[in-house]
Amino acid sequence: MVTSMAQMSWCGLDAVPLSEPEARTARHPTLDGLEPVLRSAVMRLRPESIASQTDDLIQESRIRLARALGRGQHITGAYVKRVAWSVIVDALRRSKRTADQPTAEGGEELEQVSKGRTPEELVALAQLREGLQRGLESLSNERRDVLTLYLVGHTIQETADRLGITYKQADNRIYRGLAALRESLRRRGICSSGR
Repeated sequence: MVTSMAQMSWCGLDAVPLSEPEARTARHPTLDGLEPVLRSAVMRLRPESIASQTDDLIQESRIRLARALGRGQHITGAYVKRVAWSVIVDALRRSKRTADQPTAEGGEELEQVSKGRTPEELVALAQLREGLQRGLESLSNERRDVLTLYLVGHTIQETADRLGITYKQADNRIYRGLAALRESLRRRGICSSGR
């Protein structure tokens, strides 16, 4: 076993030394080439409650990928995303286990976990939040403005008055904006084709 500090995983309190073949694989060209995919997957999938652990999540994912390469696993972009998702769920589970031990830092994380959401639900919510944001960004300015006001709780009439358009125009833009948003989420695999 190699025990140098540079070759150990520091995710949470766990330090896992790499074996000699894993240590050689940790700087493998395949892993270096997949770094942007890995970083993007972690950034996209992780909820804000564990944003401070992003570097640890990426490092833990790299170690798992190195171990998979050592076993002869063919590493694809989809496999990298599955590993990132698994690492994030594990981190959320760890935080849930320690939720009854509040600390000065991480109060928001503990608060979210204490709301009774499972790690899988937190990851799904993060994906939905990102999907909604990207869907809204893809809309025209007219639809995005109307839909944003509507989604934050304004009535159709309040939205129309605020934007200086007719009730019918606001209603139409909300209807079409919601349809476009649903389609955007469906294309991303975040919701089914049903309502």
